[in-house]
Amino acid sequence: MRLLKNTYGWPLLFAVLALCVLLGLTSGCSKVGKKEKAEFKPGSEWLEDMQARVEENIEDPDKKTRMLALLDQTEKDLLEVDRVVRKLYADLSTLGENYNSSPEEFRMIISGFEANRRDVRDRIIETRFEMRDMSTPEEWKKLTDNSKRKGLYKQTIRQPGQ
Repeated sequence: MRLLKNTYGWPLLFAVLALCVLLGLTSGCSKVGKKEKAEFKPGSEWLEDMQARVEENIEDPDKKTRMLALLDQTEKDLLEVDRVVRKLYADLSTLGENYNSSPEEFRMIISGFEANRRDVRDRIIETRFEMRDMSTPEEWKKLTDNSKRKGLYKQTIRQPGQ
């Protein structure tokens, strides 16, 4: 302290301390109010809710295991839908930037998207009916009660820019 006091004085010491405090505050405050963007998982709330409903309402262990496996497949299918949609956005953006792109190129991209989407849609529908066929009407009613949850559509469709 004597060296600082004798050589540079107290003003320099206060300036250095103030600078340290300012740097500490700005680095800490830059993270305040910012949330890390969670990875988008289409239908995750719906899937978690449905898994809990299967666990709670299906008594037969074999049937429960098969239904949970079907829900796992549905999760993969929903991720595939998201991948296909993101690819469509990227491809359309690339074509949109190209002055020389033709209408046929746009049609090919959209046709490929529709074919992929149709395949996944059909798998999801088949899975739904497999689950229905495995359950009794009473179990199915408990599994599909929508009064307490958001719609699956809002959870699965990523909007451009997300």
